[in-house]
Amino acid sequence: MTSENGPLAPLAPAEPAADTMERDGWESGSLRSPLGKSATLMLAFLAVLWLVDLLNAANDRSWNERFGIVAREPDHLLGILISPFLHSNATHLVANASALFTLGLVAGLYGVWRYLGVVSMIILLGGAADWLIGPAGTPAIGASGIVFGLFGYLASRGLFDRRPVDIVISLGVAIAFGYHIVAGLLPGDERIAWWGHLAGFLAGVIAAWVFRHRKRKKSMVPRPSDDAPDAAPDSAPDSATVAGTRPAIQAQADGPDRD
Repeated sequence: MTSENGPLAPLAPAEPAADTMERDGWESGSLRSPLGKSATLMLAFLAVLWLVDLLNAANDRSWNERFGIVAREPDHLLGILISPFLHSNATHLVANASALFTLGLVAGLYGVWRYLGVVSMIILLGGAADWLIGPAGTPAIGASGIVFGLFGYLASRGLFDRRPVDIVISLGVAIAFGYHIVAGLLPGDERIAWWGHLAGFLAGVIAAWVFRHRKRKKSMVPRPSDDAPDAAPDSAPDSATVAGTRPAIQAQADGPDRD
């Protein structure tokens, strides 16, 4: 069918709602879903840790002395970035990998870029604090600082965001890992760098505040009401103009559509 102004344009297909697309991603098990992206990210992270560990083992673990964090030693400042990827042996890496994957999987659900920002802040702030307050002469290595940082991040998100889902996640993480985390924060075992754990934990809390969910500010500009009358025209048309245009309008209204 055509109208007086020409053929009618076909209707565009309706786009699926955002919540429907997100739900389909979850239900289909797609790697593009939040869970799929987070799992892929953590798998890649663990693969990097194991690759570095194999290379380190092939060099008789010499990287631990060279790139470990040694407090207040300028020559070991680079260790702030590298030491989280170094471990004393495979058992050390396995002990960190399980908690790292679990906590990282949950943290990654908030977004890949947010996760990378959080981990980067934990590595930088936690490593810098470890370099400042750690005991002199002892290289500190391992991803446990990231583990404690992710725990601090997830456990404090509910405090800063105060959304129901964040509060539930914070409580769940605190119940599941709280005992082991508290034990790792207390001094006692000389083999455990508790000061590095504490630095990582505090860095995670800071990251939770920096990357908190910010509410959008409501616009202060009033919206026009639907019931408000239209603005009056600057000048009313004269009677001649109205009389001249009325027949044309009437003729257009009486004209039938053509098939």
